[in-house]
Amino acid sequence: MNAPPDPIYRIILWVLVGDVVLGVCLALAGEFIWPSAVLRYTGAGLALLAGLLYLFFRWLGRRQGGREWP
Repeated sequence: MNAPPDPIYRIILWVLVGDVVLGVCLALAGEFIWPSAVLRYTGAGLALLAGLLYLFFRWLGRRQGGREWP
């Protein structure tokens, strides 16, 4: 079994997961609770950007660590 990666990568990944969840909540609130296009697009943009950064840091962690990790 491989050793876990540097803890900073785990922290970054958890923060990005939280950003995705927050962005989805904002987008849904802008759609259903407060009908606001700005809130809807801001939430969707935050979720999309955080999701892309999440994938980037997963790729970077695997590349730098040279090991498989979940």
